[in-house]
Amino acid sequence: MSLTCPRDIRLKDKCLTLRQVDSNTCYVRMRTYHTNIVVPTIWELGDLAEIIHSLVQDPQMNCKYFPVNDLKVHYYNTLKQDLITIDFNIRTNKNKWDVLKEMEKKYGLVDFSQLKNVVPLIEKRKK
Repeated sequence: MSLTCPRDIRLKDKCLTLRQVDSNTCYVRMRTYHTNIVVPTIWELGDLAEIIHSLVQDPQMNCKYFPVNDLKVHYYNTLKQDLITIDFNIRTNKNKWDVLKEMEKKYGLVDFSQLKNVVPLIEKRKK
């Protein structure tokens, strides 16, 4: 399969290859839609940056920018529908708990008893 980017930049010509793998993303529906780009050396990383830049700049690629609040609302709705696997007790996920609490103030509480993919934060008592 030959992938061509808008301005006829070919990944193959830049020594970049694609590898289909299962993802470990927290978005349940996206786990089978994952492709790694294999970058053999640091030099090809610059080539990849040029390709991504040209894709973002091309109006035909329909790149869309989302305001932060829209992303927070989407995150809240996706979590509420149990489409995200997340454990809020893992340190790297604690900032996402704050976003959830912010959205719960606006749109209502999430019932964690109905969610099989989400582990709520267990708050520790302060001494």
